[in-house]
Amino acid sequence: MTSTLKHLHEKAVTLASRYRSLEKELLEVLIEVESQKGYLPLGFDSLFTYGVEYLKLTRDQSYGFMAIARKSKEVPELKTAIDNHELTFSNARKLVSVITPEN
Repeated sequence: MTSTLKHLHEKAVTLASRYRSLEKELLEVLIEVESQKGYLPLGFDSLFTYGVEYLKLTRDQSYGFMAIARKSKEVPELKTAIDNHELTFSNARKLVSVITPEN
């Protein structure tokens, strides 16, 4: 492997790790925004709209954060699994439609 390729690989690994960390941090903040309905004073009617219009997330990203934030209140183990890197954000998003406290 050339030194340039090695450098690119190392940078990709670092950025991927930061990306996962930032995703987790954003989820934590959005859980708090949702619990306090912090989007209302800013003129938004939902966390989804706040995410799309104010945070400039895509509709898909905003929906994913909103769905995981809400489901994490109902099933705290979901958030714990994300925090412990046992579950990716992407997989958590797929689970929100089927996961319940019972399963």
